[in-house]
Amino acid sequence: MEIHNLISPKTLYTAKEKAVSLNSLTILLFSLRKYPQKIRIDLINEYWVDGLVTEVSPYMDVTLEDATLHEPIYDNVHSTYSCYVLKGRFIRFIHLPENLDVVEEIDKQIQLIAPDRMKRKT
Repeated sequence: MEIHNLISPKTLYTAKEKAVSLNSLTILLFSLRKYPQKIRIDLINEYWVDGLVTEVSPYMDVTLEDATLHEPIYDNVHSTYSCYVLKGRFIRFIHLPENLDVVEEIDKQIQLIAPDRMKRKT
């Protein structure tokens, strides 16, 4: 599987969107774009979706590629989509990969969006 091309969020978003990203854990979702494995996202209506994260907005809207939507009542009932877009307000929980170093990934994303925030006093 091919690792998706990353574009720095620094060039994509307005000042307000950068502030929203830096002050929430949405910044962690940006790092999931590089993972070639499927991510599970639980929705507020008890459904869940598995897919490859291709895009994330500062408002936690997520675009998944090769996605599968699972129904909560029936184990074998699911729908597949080549592209599936989730609004951030419908997301309940995102299952992070076990091998993801959360602190390191957040630091990398902050460095991309606002390098001046990473300057530490010594």
